[in-house]
Amino acid sequence: MSVNINADTTNGLVLTSDTSGELKLQSAGVDIATVSSTGIAMSSGMTLPASALTGSLPAIDGSALTGIETGQVLEYITGVCDGNTVTTPHGSYTLTNVSAAQNLSTSYAVVNGSSITYTPPADTKKVLYRFSFMNRFINNHAIEHFKFYIDSNEVTLARFNTGAQYKELLVNFEWVMDIGNSTNSTTGRLSSWTTDKTLQLRARHYASGNDGNLHETYYWDGGASPQLHKPTLTLIAIG
Repeated sequence: MSVNINADTTNGLVLTSDTSGELKLQSAGVDIATVSSTGIAMSSGMTLPASALTGSLPAIDGSALTGIETGQVLEYITGVCDGNTVTTPHGSYTLTNVSAAQNLSTSYAVVNGSSITYTPPADTKKVLYRFSFMNRFINNHAIEHFKFYIDSNEVTLARFNTGAQYKELLVNFEWVMDIGNSTNSTTGRLSSWTTDKTLQLRARHYASGNDGNLHETYYWDGGASPQLHKPTLTLIAIG
């Protein structure tokens, strides 16, 4: 049994009391909801309309969620590297504004736009890093070397080159960092990731006479008219 509060269509408000400690709300004798020490439970077939939820509601950050299946996306950050800020439930991230082409030398330098400092959400098992950028020749035969870093540690198995005569190409670099088990810098696996880490690409050209640059085309619309191409950066945290 329970204490019933019934909005009766004949007798108006009808109260039926007992000592169960449970309160039942009714309309015309039909159960709507039950209030007990564990909270409010809607009766079968009854719902609380969204329009009734007004005022200040508690924030939901996902920290108390259960039943997250392996492979679910927990956070998705993506944008053009034009200085814009990407905001998610877990934080805000301002992407670098790449406003000009980047010439390389024989010493490694950070690829403009590729750097981001990041901590994934709790329960993240993998972080996918994706950086898309333009790469073109300066000398006829341009050759570049690229390295991927987590903080000051190079992920050695992520190394790659670009090279060709009169090359102009859109490079789509992608790497997946696993979280759990033992750290392995050659693959980018981390035993845990609970504090900020800086992810970035670094690049150089092969030698003098093999120069190329980044974030720019050379030929355009039938002529030699360099065009700025802003890179894009994406991070995906996967549970």
